[in-house]
Amino acid sequence: MLFENAPKKRPTYPVIPSSGRDQKPALLATFCLVLSVWLCLPLQACGNDDDKASRQIEFNRDIRPILSENCFYCHGQDANQRQADLRLDQRESALDAGAIVPGDVDASALIERILTDDPDLQMPPADSNRKLTDHQKKQLQQWVQQGGDYQVHWAFETPARPALPSVENTDWCQNPIDRFVLAQLERQHHSPSEAADRHTLIKRLYSDLLGLPPTPGQVQAFVSDPDPQAYSKLVDQLLDSPHYGERMALPWLDAARYADSNGFQQDGDHWQWMWRDLLVDLLNRNQPFDEFTIWQLAGDLLPDANEEQKIASGFNRNHMLNGEGGAIAEEQRWVNLFDRVDTTATTWLGLTMACGQCHDHKYDPISQTEYYQFLDAFNRVPESGVPRFFSSRIRVADPFLELPTEENRKHIQELEKQMAAHQQVVQEAANNAYLGWASAIPQVGQAALDHEAFTEANEDVKAIVPLPENQRNPTQRDTLSTYLRQYFDKSVLPGLKQLSGVAQREQKQQELNAYRADQIPRVMIMSDARPRETHRLDRGQYLNPLEKVEFGTPAFLPPLAPEQPRNRLGLARWLVSAEH
Repeated sequence: MLFENAPKKRPTYPVIPSSGRDQKPALLATFCLVLSVWLCLPLQACGNDDDKASRQIEFNRDIRPILSENCFYCHGQDANQRQADLRLDQRESALDAGAIVPGDVDASALIERILTDDPDLQMPPADSNRKLTDHQKKQLQQWVQQGGDYQVHWAFETPARPALPSVENTDWCQNPIDRFVLAQLERQHHSPSEAADRHTLIKRLYSDLLGLPPTPGQVQAFVSDPDPQAYSKLVDQLLDSPHYGERMALPWLDAARYADSNGFQQDGDHWQWMWRDLLVDLLNRNQPFDEFTIWQLAGDLLPDANEEQKIASGFNRNHMLNGEGGAIAEEQRWVNLFDRVDTTATTWLGLTMACGQCHDHKYDPISQTEYYQFLDAFNRVPESGVPRFFSSRIRVADPFLELPTEENRKHIQELEKQMAAHQQVVQEAANNAYLGWASAIPQVGQAALDHEAFTEANEDVKAIVPLPENQRNPTQRDTLSTYLRQYFDKSVLPGLKQLSGVAQREQKQQELNAYRADQIPRVMIMSDARPRETHRLDRGQYLNPLEKVEFGTPAFLPPLAPEQPRNRLGLARWLVSAEH
């Protein structure tokens, strides 16, 4: 539908007014920008052959795809796979080997090999199942002729805001992104599609912003609304809906590998829904993206971190918890560490750093040492690697926040009140039992000293026992009485199971313990309470540590500012720094 010929005039549906919210939600705005750029990218390849032949060759756009597909497997980053000691992914190496001679196509071995008919010299080799098209060969020749310049991968270049392109149908554009979309359409001699009707628009808005369909009544109200601002008002209404945060949370739940259980068979449940609910709330609040990032990765490390900031750090506690009997705790702890590195890098850097766990990355400029320097930020959590079994249902791993609800508090108070009533009955029965027990044992003379009740007595008590009762002073009588009651409570009372109220009290105690274990929410969070030494691991094996490393960020990216802490908080601030 995007390329259909359509009238040039576009019906006006106003943009979101600033009165509804101070800003569009940061994550939504970012998504829209990326989507618009993505829509434009395919159009760049739609020009006619004359346009392509006349334009300046660009390495990332035109040449890197050719080399990546046909050459880098044997002449690229992987030293173990590299043939003829030739690297074509680095300009200096290609120049030193004579593969490229800038400005001289005839002297460049690369061009000679792709043009030759000799099967022994031809590149790519005939048995590689790769073959360059005539157009690709011309592009390589043109590139060498123009100097054979390289570029770093586009993802590692600092973005520069481009100038707005000129367009013919300026009335169609309602924002800067529209001009880029329209410029590509006009270049390909296409016109924008007609604006969708209101039935379609409300369906799209509800799907995009809430993930829920509108009711027939809501559709009818929007379709029949004569207000020219009806569309903008509907957008504001949906952005203010609590369901908006639920919809926007979905990709973040995926990024955080969130689940309602620990991820293994018969693994038990946990309370990470508290992190999930906070995530939804933060998105509904339109929390700025840089603040959002810092909370998710290091909220617990913020000065005077509050409860919300600590819960937000649970982003990196949503990994699987293996409580199986044969699981090795330290091995599982390293599984968690690797997971945190991979998840953080994938979500915020768009990089799969996982290769660095075992060796230098073959395709991105990340060494194995840098991988473990990055990992050091996460190697400070006071965790064992296995969860604690709070009940047959609940398994949670330290560290966590225990956050009883008002309902929990009321129920616990009621159980404690019932226990206190049973305890009073037990105490009265115990007092009576003590009096009977104490009166039945000798408390004076050698016979008393020989009684088992005094075998554990200290010398002060043993010195009192031989004295006749009328020769004991008040202090001695109190000392003896206190000792006998302590001995009774410790050694005699536990065996008196038939005392009135004991069974009821113990039953209520078990009920209280079970309720606390199974019903009080404990959300897992991050903490740096246990710093550890981090070492590079030989082939990623936790039992084979090599040299010690300290926290650092990949060297090919802008450096961490000197004033930032060398921990997760510094990492989070680095990810959202202006240089990125």
